[in-house]
Amino acid sequence: MASVAPTRAATFPPRRRRRVSFQDLTVMTRQLASLVGGGLTLMQAIDALIEHTENERLAIALRQVREELRGGGTFAEALAKHPRLFSPLYVSIV
Repeated sequence: MASVAPTRAATFPPRRRRRVSFQDLTVMTRQLASLVGGGLTLMQAIDALIEHTENERLAIALRQVREELRGGGTFAEALAKHPRLFSPLYVSIV
């Protein structure tokens, strides 16, 4: 008879509350473009980014952007409410 030892369930690594780096923003922007270009709506793409980002600060900002969009705001307006993450240049380009 073989013994069965309990194993830990697979878990995702905890999100880090570090500042949002240029690389984090670049990766998020490329992923957003790919998701929307692949046919997802902006809301679906943001939901996917929230679920998969490892940076908690970026996830929090994206949740707030999503809520602003649900309230009828534009994407640019929602991003502009986070000037520490999204510069005016970034907002105008996206």
